[in-house]
Amino acid sequence: MDKVHLAELLSPDYMLKQVRAVRSFVQKHIKQFPDSAFDPYWLPMPDGPKPLAAVDLLAERVFMNGVSTMFGNEVIDILGEESLGKNPNLEQETRICLLVDMIDGTDLLQREFSNWCSAMVVFDPQPKKRHILGAYVVMPPMPPSSTTCMY
Repeated sequence: MDKVHLAELLSPDYMLKQVRAVRSFVQKHIKQFPDSAFDPYWLPMPDGPKPLAAVDLLAERVFMNGVSTMFGNEVIDILGEESLGKNPNLEQETRICLLVDMIDGTDLLQREFSNWCSAMVVFDPQPKKRHILGAYVVMPPMPPSSTTCMY
């Protein structure tokens, strides 16, 4: 990934924009489907099905779609906490990686508490370059002038 695109990916404003889009989607989804938004979805995994709330997987996929549409899957790899297998092998990975948990505290969101967050880590997995490039945590509420995005 070139430096210009990496700077854009690491921008707190960019990450906050992506999280706002996910949260808007999540709020609409919960309002439209209040009886099923938190129903378990059984995600097929190599070691057997993994239960997770439907809204968790949807939030993860909305974020993944937004970021991969902007930067392309050929230069970034997005690993979702919800859909991540036990031990991803990143030894041969050359793309910039993002590890994301868009609803960290699903049970808190379900009970309408405000102490849940979205978390993202951007890192270079290459053995000689392996390091964290940026880490972000966004907590509600998120007014337009919010400064809750940290890196």
